[in-house]
Amino acid sequence: ASVASIPRRSRMITVSLISLGCAKNLVDSEIMVGHLQKAGMTLIPEAEKADVVIVNTCSFLQSAKEESIQSILEVNQERGLRKRRKEQKQADKHSAMAEKHRERNENFSAECEYNKALKIEPENIRANFGVGTLYMEMGETDKAKGIFKKLTQVEAMFEEENKHIFNEFGISLRKAKMYEEALANYMKAIEISPQDENLY
Repeated sequence: ASVASIPRRSRMITVSLISLGCAKNLVDSEIMVGHLQKAGMTLIPEAEKADVVIVNTCSFLQSAKEESIQSILEVNQERGLRKRRKEQKQADKHSAMAEKHRERNENFSAECEYNKALKIEPENIRANFGVGTLYMEMGETDKAKGIFKKLTQVEAMFEEENKHIFNEFGISLRKAKMYEEALANYMKAIEISPQDENLY
């Protein structure tokens, strides 16, 4: 495409170019770089941070095809992880604010902040557990049960990084009279942290 044919809104796009294969491909990549720069786009080396990733490769050899596919999958995975880390950081920021409101018994503000976190990352453990506990404190047991039921189905709940809330979550489930869910929670938690005496 000519520079003139590239939409004006594209001129702020960041591009990362991955060149695979033979020396001819490298020359082609350098030509592409020139066109992209003339179009006003910014080239960056970090593929996971770019708006667009171009993989320039050869399609004659099967090994080249496989290398291209592997590169695309790796970049896509890294971009997804980066996005999730960013979302988690934003959600945790709202959860932290919610916890401060809870300490001051500002329940409405706490609920609002937890919901902001969940809008960003619906399966955020900290926000879900926090708002569920808040509903218990507010006497809204049905709402709490709905949140806790959802949490028992989130696999990330039982990852090593969340083991510090296993026992607390089990207590919350028992308070909500969700005994089957509480038992299932303890069984999963014991598999991950068999040395935690609070789980027995």
